[in-house]
Amino acid sequence: MTKTEQTVEKAIFAVRDERAKHRSGSGTVGTPSQLEWMEMQLVSMLDDLHQGRFSKERIGLGHIVADSWPLGHELSELVCAAEHAYERAATRASACSSSFDASGRN
Repeated sequence: MTKTEQTVEKAIFAVRDERAKHRSGSGTVGTPSQLEWMEMQLVSMLDDLHQGRFSKERIGLGHIVADSWPLGHELSELVCAAEHAYERAATRASACSSSFDASGRN
C-alpha cells in the first residue's frame, strides 16, 4: 500500500470512528449525513488510487472542513491530508500520462 493510500485509509477509519461517536451521542465534529458523505468520497478516492484512475469531482472535502468544522480538530487534519495526498497523486499521474503521445513514446 502506498503512503497516499495509507493516508486516505487513515482518514476513512477516523471518519468511521466519528460516525460511531455520533451514533452514541458523543460526536464532536460534523453531522451524521456530512460524515456519511465524506466517508463515501474517501472510500471512492481509495478505490481510485487502487485502480490508478483519478477524478477531480471529489475535490472539495477541505472546503467542508474549513467552512464548518473546528480548526485544528484531528479529524479535520486527517481529511485535509487525505485530500491533499490524493490531489498530489492525481497531479503526478496526469503529468506522467501527458508526457507520452498516443503511441506510448515521449
